[in-house]
Amino acid sequence: MQEKLTIAVVFGGKSSEHDVSKVSASSVIRNLDRNKYDIITVGITKEGAWRVYDGSVEWIEDGTWQEGSKTIGFEAIEYVAEKADVVFPVLHGAFGEDG
Repeated sequence: MQEKLTIAVVFGGKSSEHDVSKVSASSVIRNLDRNKYDIITVGITKEGAWRVYDGSVEWIEDGTWQEGSKTIGFEAIEYVAEKADVVFPVLHGAFGEDG
């Protein structure tokens, strides 16, 4: 049996489309096959703080994900690079879609 890939889903951000990103990321997470993939969720607050979140998808949508997350700051890129095989950025608007 093939080893599962680890996918980091990155959502949120400082843009005005922060809330749209949360809904999109929730949809992506719900539709990833947990038998094939391990999932790391990394949220970016409206203030720009990067946080690892390991909890309910519903909490991503309603914004309470921040209460159960760990701030990882600038180490986020290193953390994701160490843990993830694939990064799926689900960022909308400025600081995301515009590169």
